[in-house]
Amino acid sequence: MVEERKGEDGAEAGPARAEAPVEPEPGAPQAAAGEGAAAGAGAEGSGAEAAAGAQPAAGAPEEAAAPAPPPPARSARAALAFAVLALLVALGAAAAGGWYAWRETRLEAERAGRTAALAARIEALEGREAALARRLDEALAAAARERAALREALEALARRAGRRAGGWRLAEAEHLVRMAALRLRLARDVEGALAAVEEADAAVRELADPALIPVREALARARAALAAVPRPDVEGMALELAALAERVESLPLAPAYRRAAPPPAAGGGEEAGAEEGPAWRRALARAWQALRSLVVVRRADRPVQPLLAPDEQYFLVLNLRLKLDAARLALLEGREGAFRAALADARRWLGTYFDPEDAAVAAMDAGLARLAGARLSPPLPDLSEALERIRAALAAREGGRPAGAPPAAGAGT
Repeated sequence: MVEERKGEDGAEAGPARAEAPVEPEPGAPQAAAGEGAAAGAGAEGSGAEAAAGAQPAAGAPEEAAAPAPPPPARSARAALAFAVLALLVALGAAAAGGWYAWRETRLEAERAGRTAALAARIEALEGREAALARRLDEALAAAARERAALREALEALARRAGRRAGGWRLAEAEHLVRMAALRLRLARDVEGALAAVEEADAAVRELADPALIPVREALARARAALAAVPRPDVEGMALELAALAERVESLPLAPAYRRAAPPPAAGGGEEAGAEEGPAWRRALARAWQALRSLVVVRRADRPVQPLLAPDEQYFLVLNLRLKLDAARLALLEGREGAFRAALADARRWLGTYFDPEDAAVAAMDAGLARLAGARLSPPLPDLSEALERIRAALAAREGGRPAGAPPAAGAGT
């Protein structure tokens, strides 16, 4: 017991001994060894304590080197160190287990989120697939309806044109005659209508069907009527009017509208005599001039002349040219009434302001009269008979319409 307390005292006073060395006493090596073993047990464990206890102190006697039994405090400290170490290991294990559990929970949450996102995408894709399937079904249904409508239209077209031989040629002839009637009525194009009727007759002739002889007879009568229509030379008439307009400037004016300069001798001598005469004569001349400027004499038995200066030849010529240009424009546009009115106005102007005794003026007046007598809109033939015969032949071939189709009035439309 005394040695244990000394050992404890030595352990407590270890630092003091390190500063002031003390004489070793008998039994001190065992205490120092005990203290070193206790300190080694705190730092290195039970193995270091055994190694420190086994080494003898330097300079100790041989009889003191005998091993002493381990004190009970060393075992308690070793147990405490082991318990602390076990506790640390347990805490580390608990921390590792907690971290692992937290990591697993986090990974599970991430997996659950990804699974939900994939499920949402799959649901969206399934919705899009269903929508596409519906649209495809609707498109297929619409295509089927259009195909059925197209089939019906083709069947109707086949029924109209006729499945029998030559039905489409008769339909072409009907179209040509209808176009000829429209050109006659809308554009008065006799040449175009005649060409269309000739094409229709050629189409019927290719069929070589004796049953179509009435159709060819009607077409022959239509061709003869179109060929007999008088066709005025509109282009030649327009060129003639342009040539007459160019000759207007060379025409002489009527004597009343010609530029005539006053005789300088008569007027100038009278005024000079008045200025050179006595004072009463000069006063009388001035009074006469003032009176003449106040009084204007007009003839009431003559028609009112246009508001043009009689001595302005340029305006008279320009006005006549404008009237001829208006007549040419009405001719090209096919307005017969305006054409005749413009020619009559030009002849009236020519006879009023230009010299009718001049040969050039007389020739222009004769040319205008001849142009005014031309017939721009002759009566046009009726093509409804030919159109009616062709439609009757079509109805007989198709067998679906009555033969007596009503003819179109006038234009055959």
